[in-house]
Amino acid sequence: MKKIFAIALVFFAACLHTSAQKKISTYVAGHFGLASAKSSTSGATGRFSTGIGLEFELPLAKKISLAAAPTLNFRGYNNSAFNLKATYIDLPLTLEVVYFHVEELNLYVGAGAYAGIAIAGKYQNTGADWTKLKFGESAADNRSTTDLGLNFTTGLHFNKLKAGFQYQQGLKNVVPKDRQVNGASIKLNNFSGFLAVKLSAFNKKRR
Repeated sequence: MKKIFAIALVFFAACLHTSAQKKISTYVAGHFGLASAKSSTSGATGRFSTGIGLEFELPLAKKISLAAAPTLNFRGYNNSAFNLKATYIDLPLTLEVVYFHVEELNLYVGAGAYAGIAIAGKYQNTGADWTKLKFGESAADNRSTTDLGLNFTTGLHFNKLKAGFQYQQGLKNVVPKDRQVNGASIKLNNFSGFLAVKLSAFNKKRR
């Protein structure tokens, strides 16, 4: 999974290098939504999620751009017997296409992929105290360290603001590999609204 992060970062850096005369826009973004999970053994109820991060937007054509958005996400899920809260560093890489344009107002849709690394978390069984989550792939761990999935966005871009919705659908089973017995599986998802404010735009000049 670390290779996926590396590939995404190298790809984005390559876009910056080969598009030296194009404008790169930087935004700070806040996310608010509902996170949940699909489990092979029981249903899960969504939990309020929040996130904060940056977005780097690289124009590729008149109505097409590439967005890389490293984000610190706070999410989790629960059911009748279990509660979980976890913090992830997510890196979505999304291709965005404008489908409607009037003056400074752009409506767009986007699709891509994301990779995430869990950095902290805790869980609670009914009637018990909160316990720190262990991340890894062994039988002694609670969840896999990494997550991977698809990322979809839609929204509007007006002047120095972007606002819209994002849906992340996990494809990776986050049950640790050594605990994946009898088809045990948990896949994460997160639906959120977001507001992003432009910090700067700069032109990278060819030397």
